[in-house]
Amino acid sequence: MMIRLAMTYSAEGAANLLKSKHIEVSGDTLLRITKKWAPQIDYSAIEAIGIYDFALKKIEFMERFL
Repeated sequence: MMIRLAMTYSAEGAANLLKSKHIEVSGDTLLRITKKWAPQIDYSAIEAIGIYDFALKKIEFMERFL
């Protein structure tokens, strides 16, 4: 639960939310836990990685400032 909150909100925001639930933890502790946590990814299940949306947004950004 703490990792999910720390990854969804900011570390300090998650610490404040947990404090309201009577769980004392600092934002720094949540950051350390989050950095050590690694998701379990089944790489054999990945069939394709899409990069078109990223490239399109980068082009739009570049056109705006050039």
